Amino acid sequence: MRWTFGSFNRLVLLSDLVMCGAVLLLASHLDGSVPAGGQTAPEIALLLLDSIVFVSCMIFAGAYRFENYRKPLNEAARFAFCLAAGFAVVAGLEALVGGSAAHPPEALAMWHVAAWVALSAGRLAVGRVARHMIETNRLRRDIVIVGSTEIAGQIIRNTQTPEWRHYYRVVAVFDDRVNRLHSEHRDENEGIGITGAIDTLHAYIQEHPVDIVVIALPWEATERIFGLLERLQMIAADIVLPLKQNVLNLRLPHGGQVAGIPVLELMREPLKGTKALLKLVEDYTVAAVGLVLVAPILALAALAIKLESPGPALFRQPRLGLNNKPFMIYKLRTMRLDPSDDGSRGTFREDPRITRVGAFLRRTSIDELPQLLNVLRGEMSVVGPRAHVPKMLVSDQLYAEAVRRYATRSRLKPGITGWAQINGMRGGIHSVEKARKGVELDTYYIENWSLWLDLKIMARTLLVGMVGRDIF
Repeated sequence: MRWTFGSFNRLVLLSDLVMCGAVLLLASHLDGSVPAGGQTAPEIALLLLDSIVFVSCMIFAGAYRFENYRKPLNEAARFAFCLAAGFAVVAGLEALVGGSAAHPPEALAMWHVAAWVALSAGRLAVGRVARHMIETNRLRRDIVIVGSTEIAGQIIRNTQTPEWRHYYRVVAVFDDRVNRLHSEHRDENEGIGITGAIDTLHAYIQEHPVDIVVIALPWEATERIFGLLERLQMIAADIVLPLKQNVLNLRLPHGGQVAGIPVLELMREPLKGTKALLKLVEDYTVAAVGLVLVAPILALAALAIKLESPGPALFRQPRLGLNNKPFMIYKLRTMRLDPSDDGSRGTFREDPRITRVGAFLRRTSIDELPQLLNVLRGEMSVVGPRAHVPKMLVSDQLYAEAVRRYATRSRLKPGITGWAQINGMRGGIHSVEKARKGVELDTYYIENWSLWLDLKIMARTLLVGMVGRDIF
């Protein structure tokens, strides 16, 4: 979870909505027009509507953009216009409601003046916070460049200028011609040497947070660009391609800029900013509560495992996580110990290695519950693509070779349950057709993530997805 401009903007929007409602509510109590019994439900609804109209106008006016927070006069003018819109709506509804509970226009006007003063003062504080975040590089995005080219040099030079140095930083350059170009291009890359070949980028990303990967190749090198994109598809970062600045300025659907250079966004980081925060809160909340609730079940299951067969009750095995980074997954042991089994071939129905207790635990998905510990360790999510073993096989082929888009699954943390699991992908994956379907379902989840989708998946998992004939 890292700060982004979007997450800061949403926080400011939320604070404006809360402050606007709180000021109007307080002012309505102080102006003497509210009965002794306090506010009625219709009055509270009007105040809420007033705040919603105000914030909607602010969004329409483009007020929640980071670059505007340090322009207090412009913000004050926006506040006045948007509060006037809220005043017009509330005053109109008050006139329609009428009666003794209606507030006079003078009182409404005073409420909105008070809100304008409070919000304007608040924006001064927001401006100071925004300036501090910029100066301390809290919003700076780390860039990795693929290709030691003239374009790469231009990006590096731009990120070192006063205009962009607090927003972008080039941390590494990767190129397969590393041995030939290491010294040759050092000056062109403004002193940043080539970190390594492109294949070493995967290991680098696993240890260093990276926000943007720039494929610094000319548009004419189409074949090389798409070849690189396929090699980089497992990276959870924005992957962009620079555009020529002297060509027609098209309104591209996924266009943007990096340090003043226009780029085309080829792949977008699935979760960042507010979305990443929501996912993080969801994971830790569900995992913590879940572990407390299932602790007695885990204790009984562990005792049954120990009584039936020798060996530990808890099973640990390497799996691939975010950015293909390996981690040790926790499960209840359901098979007899087999040190030679690396899990690459999966499990088959009627597998002789499965114990009687293990068969029950697998059919009821109780063996999966220790993965809540992986969620609390930050290695997994409650919902996400299923965690696979390294070099997993399907029909005697490597999964990653049998299905080209397989690597995109690692752009999110793996999950205990997921969209693929509740749509028929439980049990073994022993055919290329089923493997392709699983990747398609995981890709759909990654590209369409929402908190509501996660809640839907968890509900279906608890109600119908934990048991069934396909689970073994």
